[in-house]
Amino acid sequence: MNAQAELNFDLAEPDVRTLVDMVRTLLGDGGWWTPFELCDEIWRTRGIRISDSSSSARLRDLRKEQYGGHTILIRKRQGSRAFEYRMER
Repeated sequence: MNAQAELNFDLAEPDVRTLVDMVRTLLGDGGWWTPFELCDEIWRTRGIRISDSSSSARLRDLRKEQYGGHTILIRKRQGSRAFEYRMER
């Protein structure tokens, strides 16, 4: 992670230090998110620009045992070509 990204972390949220933590936190609301929406929210709240492919990779990471082995649901957004994701609790 670059030094600029580290400067944007909120010290009130010590458990949110990496991109995978940020994506996990956003998915924790139980809602459906597209990779673009994840990128947009990270930019809006953290000032960190990431690509759609980076957020998609972090979604895949969350499925791995070392990142919690979460179940990530996927569906096609109604009326769109986009896919959206939700973390099962």
